[in-house]
Amino acid sequence: QGLRGIAIISVLLFHLLPDLFINGYLGVDVFFVLSGYLISSILSKHEKLSIDHFLDFYKRRFERIIPLYATLLLMCLISSLFLFSSFDVENTRISFVWSLILARNLQQIHDSRDYWKQSSNSKPLLLHLWSLGVEMQYYLIAPFLSFALIFVKSRTHRVLALIVLISISFISYFSSDSTTQFNSPQCRAWQFLLGSMVAE
Repeated sequence: QGLRGIAIISVLLFHLLPDLFINGYLGVDVFFVLSGYLISSILSKHEKLSIDHFLDFYKRRFERIIPLYATLLLMCLISSLFLFSSFDVENTRISFVWSLILARNLQQIHDSRDYWKQSSNSKPLLLHLWSLGVEMQYYLIAPFLSFALIFVKSRTHRVLALIVLISISFISYFSSDSTTQFNSPQCRAWQFLLGSMVAE
């Protein structure tokens, strides 16, 4: 929890004082690794994963995230009606739809928008939700990955399997453009998988 707190604070400081905390954005990467570690730790408690375990995993994640997430989305949408021009309101509405299905990161890829090349004045209101999109999309496959690894009895072989998956993610990363590298769950998967490997 301490590391998660440090990661979150570093990202906040990066956005508030980017010239002073120039590497604060790395807190997102740390958070992804920690999430991979925690997911694997939670799922590895079960010697046999069943449909009930899968459903319980998703239920707990959604109960923890979705209520606050939905509240934030609604507040942002309502605020935009009073604070933005009609053009910006329309952009926010489109981003709201993507965010509603937890795919704000995929909108960035769809629109070919480089996170780093957007000026501070033009960054969409819901841009920060890209990271939650990546995380929730990884959550969709994490239980199935853990289920597959159960059949690998040797710890060494499980680690080797994770190394192979990390390598595949690296290949995807280096063969993609910068926008896809930043926002794509398959390009970011190596970070979650690194956390899973530590959990082993």
